[in-house]
Amino acid sequence: MHKGNIIYQEGKVRVIDCKSCGFAHVNPLPSLNELNDFYEKRFYKDVKTSYFSDYERDHDWWALNYEDILKTFKKLSSSKSSGKKLLDIGSGPGLFLDVARKNGLEATGIEPSKDAFEYSRNKYKCKVLNTTLEELDSSKEKFDFIHSSLVLEHILDPQGFLKKSTSMLKKGGLMCVIVPNDFTIIQKINVILGRRMWWVSPFEHLNYFNQKSLRKLFDRSGFKVEYENVTFPIDLFLLMDQNYLDDPATGKNCHSMRKSFEFNLQKTGNGDLREKLYSAFSKLGIGRELIIFGRKK
Repeated sequence: MHKGNIIYQEGKVRVIDCKSCGFAHVNPLPSLNELNDFYEKRFYKDVKTSYFSDYERDHDWWALNYEDILKTFKKLSSSKSSGKKLLDIGSGPGLFLDVARKNGLEATGIEPSKDAFEYSRNKYKCKVLNTTLEELDSSKEKFDFIHSSLVLEHILDPQGFLKKSTSMLKKGGLMCVIVPNDFTIIQKINVILGRRMWWVSPFEHLNYFNQKSLRKLFDRSGFKVEYENVTFPIDLFLLMDQNYLDDPATGKNCHSMRKSFEFNLQKTGNGDLREKLYSAFSKLGIGRELIIFGRKK
């Protein structure tokens, strides 16, 4: 039974801070059939209509961030998890798989959307399975590293998702999850200033995490948390009266500034400074997305 305080409501749509789950989510949740139909057939056609072209425009920026993820994996790898078999759950257009392969990893993707599956196969020649984690036979193959970016917020059972991922890891294997960081102090300040709760997006986003709830979920799912960080806190621009929520041109400009900031640190040899700065933001609970690495216990 899902019970907790209502933290968002619009009409019949509610988000509760669920006591039994340990994180916030939409209540009531949609059915599995409704969800599968949405992501397998309509997500890229009806919601993310320009996703592939936008993704290619930002190719180098995405690649920079993926290199950081793989760099952290290599740092955390030990004699217990020094292999090269990687699984990307929700592999989308396939760029992470391409970057991982160029880093010497044996990379496989899972992607339920037929559009993204075909795109990644055609564009990047990736090894991708057009299925969901729930449908995958977890007994066939074990991995050293499982990566899943911006997936956990969309699914019905995050703990079941992580537990199955645990079963597909080798002993000492690592898992990285990236999710939106929601109901943060920066978001709450913006609401006080009169902005809507823009980060709440049911039916698309079913689950809402913060550092505490994500860490707790990892612990309950058989992982020891090894590393946490955040991505650029882009909602700080809203406190500078750069309203990217309602003005697409402003949004593009803010995104361009974020990219320039990160590229300039990288090309001057200061990528480590960026990681340390974001780590400081992380300690304050500030950052648009949460990045967490856990090791299979």
